[in-house]
Amino acid sequence: MTTRKDWLLVALSESTNGYLSPVQIQKALFLFRKGAEGHFDTSQFYDFYPYHYGPFSPDIYYDLEELEKRGLVQIGVSGGGKRKMYFVTPEGRGAADSIRAESRRAYAYMGNVSRWVSRKEFTALLRYIYRRWPEFRRNSIFVDEA
Repeated sequence: MTTRKDWLLVALSESTNGYLSPVQIQKALFLFRKGAEGHFDTSQFYDFYPYHYGPFSPDIYYDLEELEKRGLVQIGVSGGGKRKMYFVTPEGRGAADSIRAESRRAYAYMGNVSRWVSRKEFTALLRYIYRRWPEFRRNSIFVDEA
């Protein structure tokens, strides 16, 4: 059975560059959940609530730290050294590939979501989320000038 941690590995391995920022990983898993509801079992998936930059689940960070301890994810910083970034390791990529055989359709969907999120700029990503799910804007500190 595929776990929510497995979907973190798939999201990272299928992202455009093999890594995602904190906002990107949060939004990728949120969008996966929203799109998967009614098609896949999401009862054991992440629960999201409105936070500073829209939908947020602290459990994602706990799971990423556990995956790092297992050598499947590397937590680093961006080139400027200010923002955290989450990278899939070669071992993590192998684990993600094994999920493909278990759930091809869900894997493909997560891949599409992850690649889409990884290509979006921060403001465009939040605008999309807030437009579709305005209830997640409630606690936002993001000020949109557009």
